[in-house]
Amino acid sequence: MVTKKQTANTTADGHTFLAVTMGAAFGSWHIGVDLEEVIQKVNSKGRNIVQVYYGKRDSMRVNDFGSIVFDAVDKPTPIGLFLANINTIKFLKKGEVYKYFPNAQQPNHDDTYHQAWVKKQLEIWGC
Repeated sequence: MVTKKQTANTTADGHTFLAVTMGAAFGSWHIGVDLEEVIQKVNSKGRNIVQVYYGKRDSMRVNDFGSIVFDAVDKPTPIGLFLANINTIKFLKKGEVYKYFPNAQQPNHDDTYHQAWVKKQLEIWGC
C-alpha cells in the first residue's frame, strides 16, 4: 500500500485550494493548502476579485487562456468569490464590485457576488 505525504501544495490525499483572479486580462492563479495564503499570493496588484475552489490537484488546472479546467469525475467544490485587498480578504457582497471597480460594466443580471457565484458554480458543475 502506498501512503502519500502532505506537500506544500497538497494534502496527504491530494487535495488543494485553487485561487484564480477573475476578470483580469493578465490574471494569476495559485494552489496550496492554506486558503488565506493562496488568496494573498494570487492578489499581486493590491485589489482583485478572486474565485476559489477546493479539489483534487490532479483533477483541476488553469489553461493558457486563464480558464479553469476540471475533470468531469472529480469535480471541485466552489469555496467562494472574494474581494482581496492588500491587508484584507472578504466575501464579495452584492453590488460591491462596482464600488471597488467603478469602470466595470454593469450587466442586466448581476451575479458577481459570493452567494450567486457559488450557486452558479454548483449549477455549472452539477455538484
